[in-house]
Amino acid sequence: MAINSHLVQRNGILNNISVNGQVVELRVKDVNHWEGNVGSPFELKQVGVRQALSHKLFCNVHDTKIFRSIEHDSCDLLTYEAFLLFSYRATCAEIRKKELNIEKFSRMLSAETLSDVVDENMLKDMITGNSLGLRDLNILKHDLEDEIESPNENFVFFSYRYPKLDVYASSIFSATSLDDSPELGELDLNNFYFHVLPLKNELLLLIGVNAKYSDRKMLDFCQSWMHIEFDVFKVKLSNVFINNIENWGLSIPLCRRISKRNLEALFIEIHRRIPNFGVDLNTDINIFS
Repeated sequence: MAINSHLVQRNGILNNISVNGQVVELRVKDVNHWEGNVGSPFELKQVGVRQALSHKLFCNVHDTKIFRSIEHDSCDLLTYEAFLLFSYRATCAEIRKKELNIEKFSRMLSAETLSDVVDENMLKDMITGNSLGLRDLNILKHDLEDEIESPNENFVFFSYRYPKLDVYASSIFSATSLDDSPELGELDLNNFYFHVLPLKNELLLLIGVNAKYSDRKMLDFCQSWMHIEFDVFKVKLSNVFINNIENWGLSIPLCRRISKRNLEALFIEIHRRIPNFGVDLNTDINIFS
C-alpha cells in the first residue's frame, strides 16, 4: 500500500518555514470553483505539511529504507547521495503523475457519456505525449537507481547557499526548449534535477544533470547560479517556478508579502507558458519582491 511520499521532508526542511503546520503551494483550482473558466486555473493554496509536495509513490517500508539518510534532522544535504535521492523521488513523482494522466485521458476517451463532448484527437495526443514522457522518465529512473546502488559519479551536481528565503521545490525538468525539441517519438533525456531546500538559517539549492545526457550549455546553466546577488537569484528562481516546474511552495508570511501586482503577473505568466517550455524562456518577474 503506497503512502504519501514527501519530495521535501517535513523534519529539518518544511518545519523550518511552516506556520502551525501549514505552508502554501501552487495548485490547480478545483474546476467546480473556477467560475466561468475566467482567469487563471492556478492558485496559491494553503496546505498542511503532511500534504505538501506529496504523492503516493512507495510503501512505508521502502520509503523509510530508501530515504533514511535524508530524512533526519541532522542529515548532510550537501552530499552526492542526498542529491541522487532527492532526484530519484522527484523522478518517481513525475512518473506517477504521467501514469495518472494516461489513466484519466484513457477513461475520458472510452466514456460513452463524453463521446459528444471531448476532442478525441486531443485526448489521443495527450495520451501519446504522456506515454513518451513516461518512457523517457523510466530510463532516467533506472539510471538513478544504478547510481544510488553503485555510485560512479555519472551525475554532476552543484550546491549553492543563499540567504534565508522561505521557499521550497523538488523537481526534474527538461533542458529542451520548443526551438530544439526532438521529433515525436525520439528520446528526450536532457533534464535538470532542481531542489530548493529551506534550512534554519539559509536556503540551499541543489542542481545537477545526468552526465550522459548533458552538454556545455546545460552545465553553464547549472553554474549560472554561482556568486549572484540575492535579487538576481530571486528573479532566476521566479523564472524556474513560472516556466519549468510545478512542484514548489512557500511560507504563509512570504506569500502574504507578495504584492497584488506580482501575484496577478505570476498567474498570467504560468497560464501563458502552459503550451511552452524551456530554460531559455525568461520573465523579469521577482515573485518574492
